[in-house]
Amino acid sequence: RGECSEAERMYRMASALRPSSGPLLSDLGSLVQGSGRDPALALNLFKQAVRVSPRHPDALANLARALEDTPDYRPSESEALYRTALKADPAHIPSLCNLGLQLASAGRPSLSEAEALYRRALALNPAHVETLCNYGRLCHERSEVGQAEELFEQALRVQPDKVEGLNGKALAVEAGGGPRWGE
Repeated sequence: RGECSEAERMYRMASALRPSSGPLLSDLGSLVQGSGRDPALALNLFKQAVRVSPRHPDALANLARALEDTPDYRPSESEALYRTALKADPAHIPSLCNLGLQLASAGRPSLSEAEALYRRALALNPAHVETLCNYGRLCHERSEVGQAEELFEQALRVQPDKVEGLNGKALAVEAGGGPRWGE
């Protein structure tokens, strides 16, 4: 906790010296958001970051993610921010992963765009645990049990204590008819 306060103090000093730095404001927002202390402040910092750096992918993705936790959340607003982030940086893995999750969760008629986003993210970083778990859930929902199980196993090889990976693996094993861990 003390380290977080020290980091926050340093971010605040840096952003006071350079108030028009979107990356600094976005990083400070991430720190505040991660502390769970003041979600409204984090949201405002992300909005400021996007205002001063409207094409900074981290600021855009952070704002999109923060908006998802607000009472007046509009999926179209977050989707537009993720798409803007991907126009600025087509290899921005958090935007690929989170937009994929948003599209998959929305129950769109076709989940192929979500799958394509997950595949792009994994082509860039095959060990990105969030993408592996999100893609695994999508495969499980499509009854692609073997593919889901493999994705969850990959996630657990990277992060063995990942709850979403353990839960997804258990669901895939159950749907597939029995344990196959470590065959």
